[in-house]
Amino acid sequence: MTNPARSGDFVSNLGRVGMGTSTPDSRLDVEASTSVDLRLTATGGSAWRLINDSAGFAVELVGAGFRAVQVDAAGNVEIAGVLTQGSSRTIKTDIVAADPRAALRAVSALPLLHWSYTADSGVRHVGPMAEDFFDGFHGEVRRCTVARE
Repeated sequence: MTNPARSGDFVSNLGRVGMGTSTPDSRLDVEASTSVDLRLTATGGSAWRLINDSAGFAVELVGAGFRAVQVDAAGNVEIAGVLTQGSSRTIKTDIVAADPRAALRAVSALPLLHWSYTADSGVRHVGPMAEDFFDGFHGEVRRCTVARE
């Protein structure tokens, strides 16, 4: 059924809401010809905007003049600030000293390779592979803690 208040708004018999589409395929489906944005405002507080456009998906603080987070179609993420990942002793447990000489031996034994990302073959990099890092530490590192693509 179409909402008489606004042309282009649609509510399906499944409770799905379409804005700019008469065939919503999720609970809220917003479509536009160029870019789609959704503004989220806390009463008396800040307003954030979620944007989907030709540059990808973004999150921005309204009025800030820049995108706080940008994700392109290849999955590359840009963050205009600091990504904080826990490294403090205050959020860790079972801290035990490691053997620095053994760690240096393991690092120095890693294969050092030149390579390119599949999605960006024009740029060359140098370094070990995540799998080699894991294997070099013989289970001292859980596989899920080593970033892999």
